[in-house]
Amino acid sequence: MTNFKNLPFCFLSLTVFASPGYADETPIQLEGVTVKGHQAAIYSANLNEKSVSGSRLDIDIIDLPASLDVIDQDLLRKRGARTTLEAVEGAAGALSGNPPGAPGVHSMRGFSNSDISHLHNGMRITSAGMSTRPLDTFNLERVEVLKGPASVLYGEGALAGAVNFVSKKPSRDAVESELYLSHGSFNTQRVGFGSGGVTDVENLFYRFDVSQQNSDGYIDRSGFEYENYSGSILYDFGDLEISLEAEFTEDDMEAYFGHHEINGELPSRLRKTNFNVADEITEQKSHWLRAVVDWQASESFQLKNVMYHYDANRHWKNAEDANVDNTAGTFAVTGFFEVIHDQEIIGNRFEAVFNDALAGMQNRVLLGFDVNQNRFKNTGSNFAFPDVVVDPFNPPALVFADGGNDPTVPNRKTKADSLSFFIEDQLSVSDELILLFGLRHDDITVDSDDLNGNTFTKDYSETSGRIGTTYKLADNLSVYGQYATSIVPVASLVTLKESRKDFNLAKGKQAEIGIKHSFLDNRGHWTASIYDISKEDGLTRDPNDPSKRIQIGEQTSQGAELSLTLQVNDQWLLESNASWLDAEFETYNTSSGDSLKGNTPANVAKKTANVWLHYQANDIWRMGGSNRYVGEREMNDANSAQMAAYSVADFYVSWQAQHLGDVTFRVRNAFDTEYSQWSEYGDAHLLGDPRSYEISVYRKF
Repeated sequence: MTNFKNLPFCFLSLTVFASPGYADETPIQLEGVTVKGHQAAIYSANLNEKSVSGSRLDIDIIDLPASLDVIDQDLLRKRGARTTLEAVEGAAGALSGNPPGAPGVHSMRGFSNSDISHLHNGMRITSAGMSTRPLDTFNLERVEVLKGPASVLYGEGALAGAVNFVSKKPSRDAVESELYLSHGSFNTQRVGFGSGGVTDVENLFYRFDVSQQNSDGYIDRSGFEYENYSGSILYDFGDLEISLEAEFTEDDMEAYFGHHEINGELPSRLRKTNFNVADEITEQKSHWLRAVVDWQASESFQLKNVMYHYDANRHWKNAEDANVDNTAGTFAVTGFFEVIHDQEIIGNRFEAVFNDALAGMQNRVLLGFDVNQNRFKNTGSNFAFPDVVVDPFNPPALVFADGGNDPTVPNRKTKADSLSFFIEDQLSVSDELILLFGLRHDDITVDSDDLNGNTFTKDYSETSGRIGTTYKLADNLSVYGQYATSIVPVASLVTLKESRKDFNLAKGKQAEIGIKHSFLDNRGHWTASIYDISKEDGLTRDPNDPSKRIQIGEQTSQGAELSLTLQVNDQWLLESNASWLDAEFETYNTSSGDSLKGNTPANVAKKTANVWLHYQANDIWRMGGSNRYVGEREMNDANSAQMAAYSVADFYVSWQAQHLGDVTFRVRNAFDTEYSQWSEYGDAHLLGDPRSYEISVYRKF
């Protein structure tokens, strides 16, 4: 685990990065001129921004008939969101978890894991449970969280929504660079440097960013290291733009699989104990390569083509669980598990946009296709490891070999070929009424080989769509409604086993209505929505024969979300959001024959709320705080154990130092709340961090 031992010295050396003219500046006094004021526009995002993730038609957020949360880089930094997990938690109703078996997953609108798509610059990898990883936010321009079914845009898997991580892009302005350094509790450190702008070559622009974040972690042996390198170049020919983009990420995490209750309690003595093996492995190396051609052929015709390549290598080697014997007071460390993923995706997405009148009405239509091949090889063990019984209050230093010597060998190769055709149309019936229509058809062929001579092929052919309308009661006030459908695999397609090849894709649908309003000359905006979403044809046990699985499962959720942002004046900014939902299983049977009808899915909170308050005292000082509330959640689908509701408060103060930049001191979990953030394997609490401190420096030059 890499540590920046000289980081404090870096803070003292920041003036090295200052522009040479800074030290030579001579104060200039102008007689009779007095300048007073504060840093205005603490927050600049508004509903008139273009939607990156909610549509491919560059629709203003206020005209989009869907719920979309946008957290740009400036807001990420002010909120103190270090990782993509913390960033997404800022969206209304969103929860984040970091279970080592599926790092970086989320929950929203009553669904979680693979029912939510994770995108990188609009590109999807595969089912979220196996491909997501937490990232440092420094390299990102923004994070967008689209709520509700999004298969019409991103294909299978986007039932409850899609989270899009958008990288920083080249600027056409003069060269500007950024530097970020921070140091905090648990030896947590961040370093980020980026630069972008014009080059000596006319019409050639660039951007690159590098960042690293590492920590020892609060729990014993729970440290991590994230590295992210991203860059792009853009050449502007006038009507034609060509860009080449690359991203490289690497992470190495010391896995911690949670804490188990003993006689209904979490003993304080065990809150820092990690029962995983000392020689654990949880790591990934990946890269994205993209070539983008954007041609504005005329005012009414545009072509865009994206060629993309993704490659990832993942490795897990852990003891992932423990069975508690309350009578004997012992733990049986179990779940010894090793698996290696080799994944490669190559594809091409093409779009053509036509902007013209239709029967006298302004009409904008997009036609496109996406073709890709996803190759996947799984190497793993047969999981025939015995349990190892330990004293939880005096556990030995286990290593992986203590669980046995079950060999790790290649056991499955899969190739998934996908071809999709899509259309999206925005029709302005009048100045007030806008219609949005979308349709997508996906053809997917999965070829699977278990490397023992058993092969099979499975074909899927599904269509998803949405229809929505927005009515503008005024230029800054709109109401909307939308109906959308989605398709969801019952298991990750690249790990599909023969026992599940005969099942079809599950289906999802949602109806949503809402309102969006900007006021006070765009210094404030609020949104509200209510929705009804359901998933059908999920897998469940046959009530007549629990040893068999059948495809009649159903899950529903109804809820409401509300958000408010108010720039009261140049000094005060208020941000807030809240969500309420009621999610339950309609049809879900267990292997023991029990029905879970009426139960709440795991890791779903019925109530959540966020509030941030920022105060710009003057040009030099800024301060603020936040509070996050998450209601009670079930630890498993059987609802046999719960995670208590919690509330966590953070505070910060920032000093604009002339020769350093923005120096911020932040206290996280200021009242040292003990809470469970996520549930792993249905009975293990993944604990949130206690009170911690951080000092950071951010400078643009």
